[in-house]
Amino acid sequence: MFSDHGNSHVQNRRIDLDGFLARNGFRVESAIRNAESVVIPAFGLVGAIPVYCQAQNTARLARLLASHEATDFAAFWDGGSVQIRSARGSAAITAKDSGRLLKYAPEDGDPLQLNAAMQSMVEHGQLDAGGFGSTSNWFAATAEHEYPNAVNAVYEGVTNHVINRANVVVSLKDGYHYGSTFFDWLVTMRSTHGNLRRTSMTGFYMRNGPMPAPVLPARELLRNFRSPSVKE
Repeated sequence: MFSDHGNSHVQNRRIDLDGFLARNGFRVESAIRNAESVVIPAFGLVGAIPVYCQAQNTARLARLLASHEATDFAAFWDGGSVQIRSARGSAAITAKDSGRLLKYAPEDGDPLQLNAAMQSMVEHGQLDAGGFGSTSNWFAATAEHEYPNAVNAVYEGVTNHVINRANVVVSLKDGYHYGSTFFDWLVTMRSTHGNLRRTSMTGFYMRNGPMPAPVLPARELLRNFRSPSVKE
């Protein structure tokens, strides 16, 4: 038995991004028509938001979204690295060796609050001289952090998984969500998921048998649950 994600267990309210962006020179629409257009798919009442715009507005829009009271941080691809913006500062995540080695570099503050974890990784020889660590070392060092597996998750979330990647990915604070206005009118949201915080990122597993580690990434969990008769 296992869960696919966690839940915040905090009563949520929907944020009015349409109004916020309109007051700052952008307009939420169904398609990118001009420089002011922003498209935000309302996938559901979740704590993460993909945002689409014209490429030249990406950095500006990320800074604007990061300033919203409901935003934990905003991330986007720029110049060969993933840029992170939040009220706590800015940082960049860069990769080498085809993404197998990642580096988190705080630039102004520490938006993912990883300085202590990185110091521990240095002490245990898990970061090289350039500050790069393997994806497995990043997971092991941050699996129980407030932002679990953050470096891997943010890099993958911005660069992988879909063909039409969002210009900006926003992670909301607990207590906020974005999605269907109609559904929001029907129900009171007492819990949600989707942001990068531990309550949403961490699930559980139960099994009548041994597991290789007390904390596992989802891909390893499924691999351990898979029947030996099922081929890779």
